[in-house]
Amino acid sequence: MINRNNNMLLRIAQADAYAICVEYVDREAYPEIFDKALRFESYQQHPKYNKLPESSYTDDTQMSCAVSEVLIDKELNATANDFLYSFLCCFKRDERDGYSRKFQAILEQANSVDELKLLLNTDSNRNGAAMRSVPLGIIKNIENIKYIATLQAATTHNTYNARCSSVITGMMRHYALYTNDSFKHINEWLADRSGGNDPWEIFDFRIPWQGPIHNKKNDPNELGIGINTVHAVNTLLIEETSLIGIMKRLINWGGDTDSVAAIAWGIASARYQNEELPEFMERDLEIGGNYGPEYLKQLGKKLMDLNI
Repeated sequence: MINRNNNMLLRIAQADAYAICVEYVDREAYPEIFDKALRFESYQQHPKYNKLPESSYTDDTQMSCAVSEVLIDKELNATANDFLYSFLCCFKRDERDGYSRKFQAILEQANSVDELKLLLNTDSNRNGAAMRSVPLGIIKNIENIKYIATLQAATTHNTYNARCSSVITGMMRHYALYTNDSFKHINEWLADRSGGNDPWEIFDFRIPWQGPIHNKKNDPNELGIGINTVHAVNTLLIEETSLIGIMKRLINWGGDTDSVAAIAWGIASARYQNEELPEFMERDLEIGGNYGPEYLKQLGKKLMDLNI
């Protein structure tokens, strides 16, 4: 590994907690939230998610931690049940808002993996599989990334595009960790490793993403927000040269800001480890919680210590 990054999970959490304040927020209705977010002075409360305190991270981070814990415990022997068990355990030990309403209700109701399986509807092409896939980039072999990414994605998002969004996320993170090549060449690298069964041409990221991150209207390919999210991340990696630059750009885009922020910072932080971030982003993160910065840094180090 060329660019070991112990703070990966911390950066995911910071980005997640910072960008949630403008997730799907109407800029015309709440201009002051966007203006303050672009000044990087403090975490902010989302105008509607009142049960999620400011400076708290969401499902993007909690599920990334769940995936990390599975990799640390099971390595490449992980099963679908291992991921489901970890998703459930991580939520139960530290319940929080920020999940989709339906999935959160399922996690609240289920008390076992078997119950969780009965309640889940896995026919989704949303970005829940991609948002938790950054930790998979530590896996050395690309085919193993594809296997584990597909396995974990299918537990909750068992559609082709959602599974691909998980694979692409893991591969982009691998590129950041294991090469020193510019992000400007990442699409050629991805295409070369996509494999004969992966129709990379339908996920053409050569045209930069623009505008809010959501399901594009009148999309003839009906790619879904999972693929659109990784497309947006891909554009940010190629066109921005700092974590703060990435955050400013995606805040101005709007839409599903926290998921894009969490993935983009999780990947890009391998290359921008010396960037000085505002002090509050670590100091105020998850104040009083049991799974804040110290837990995230310790878990991130264990993840980087793996040799799989």
